[in-house]
Amino acid sequence: IGFGDGYGEPWPLWGNCMNRQERRAKGVKGKKGDSVIVGEAIEIARNLTRKRLYDDARNLYLKILKFSPENEIALLDLGIAAIRDNKLDEAEALLNQTLRINPRQCASLVVLADIRMARFDLDGAVRLMEKALTLNPSPEVLNRLGVLFTHAGQLDRGRAYLEKAI
Repeated sequence: IGFGDGYGEPWPLWGNCMNRQERRAKGVKGKKGDSVIVGEAIEIARNLTRKRLYDDARNLYLKILKFSPENEIALLDLGIAAIRDNKLDEAEALLNQTLRINPRQCASLVVLADIRMARFDLDGAVRLMEKALTLNPSPEVLNRLGVLFTHAGQLDRGRAYLEKAI
């Protein structure tokens, strides 16, 4: 799948893809300081994923989710860790769970589109990316859509999206 081979680290894209409500979801309601602890735990788990310590990252994400079961950021990142560990079915289930919590979770749509592309489901990938584009018409999403069409051999369509991204 495209992570690390031309796409770079996925987290900057997701940061740009998230709206304010999604950013607030990093924390949880509770005692003062809880959201800081959850946010720091997510950053530690992301670093574990970057270091390819998938089991450690997964265990930490599961602890976060035990504390905050509907933390869509932890679910999203756990899905990414699963992708990097080549567990696409698990990743897809986790990303769909984030969309049940927040149907406007643009980042989950983008990553699900990557999974569909890896499975050679161009139509499914395009539908997901076009939905992500309606939620967030950012250069990052336009670029991803352009790359998707280019990889699928639809060069004119890909070029059009890439030019819009510039």
